Amino acid sequence: MYRARKVAVVVPAFNEQAHIEATLRGIPPFVDAVYVVDDGSTDGTAEIVQATIAARGAMASPISSPYAVREPEPTLSYSAHTSYASGEAGSRGRPSIILIQHERNQGVGAAIMTGYRRSLFDGADVTAVMAGDNQMEPEWMPALLDPVVDGLADYAKGTRQTRVAHLRGMSPWRILGNLVLRVLTTIASGNPHITDPQHGYTAISREALKGLELDSVYPYYGYCNDLVARLSVLRRRIVEVPMPSMYHGEVSKIQYRQYIPRVFGLLLRLFLLRITGRLGNPSRSASTSIREGLRI
Repeated sequence: MYRARKVAVVVPAFNEQAHIEATLRGIPPFVDAVYVVDDGSTDGTAEIVQATIAARGAMASPISSPYAVREPEPTLSYSAHTSYASGEAGSRGRPSIILIQHERNQGVGAAIMTGYRRSLFDGADVTAVMAGDNQMEPEWMPALLDPVVDGLADYAKGTRQTRVAHLRGMSPWRILGNLVLRVLTTIASGNPHITDPQHGYTAISREALKGLELDSVYPYYGYCNDLVARLSVLRRRIVEVPMPSMYHGEVSKIQYRQYIPRVFGLLLRLFLLRITGRLGNPSRSASTSIREGLRI
């Protein structure tokens, strides 16, 4: 619990065997549940998570995601579709870790949406997202949670763009790419206050999460831009928390020369949906058009 709120953390992971153990080890003890969503990894990511769960005294069982098909199932019961670690490690001062496995790679956005659904099902008040590559500093999590817990924000996210010192470690190409995507996201969302839409360290309230149509969120790396646009149209309060970039020499999975043109297509569609009034009240046809042909 954090300030009398149940806190969950979603950790999307794809081939992160080199970093996932350190990521899990660093998650603060006030977190109640950690949902590691293994997005079809072909390395030892799942085995390392299972070993971590076993070391904490819980039975490790992989979970096949009931959401591999992206059709919504409002009456879905987890007990009928999954098995998971039942140890209440959070009550002993350590977060309970639950492994969820996608049978195939669906994209980081899809992995996070799977974690969000599980968090809603388990009744978390606030849900944070930390990448499985150990690039998000655990000590900054309270700074993300506080605006949500205090009722000042529905969605809090990190930003590296408000302080020059926080850009250290970022390549010039990455900085330029983020600037371009910032401008495009502003146009698509109508929200001029977002300085770093690509920052994936976030926290969202249960109420804001319940208001999103999770099945229509973009399933690949552009999910963060999609979420900002949707939350902005829904008049949800978004707060950015300045924090430094954190790199350890890892090679980014994002290829910006491909990523920016493809996300441009996504943001153009979001812009058109927003100005026609369809983004705030998404239909199946609208959500399908956003994803079609835009794999990143």
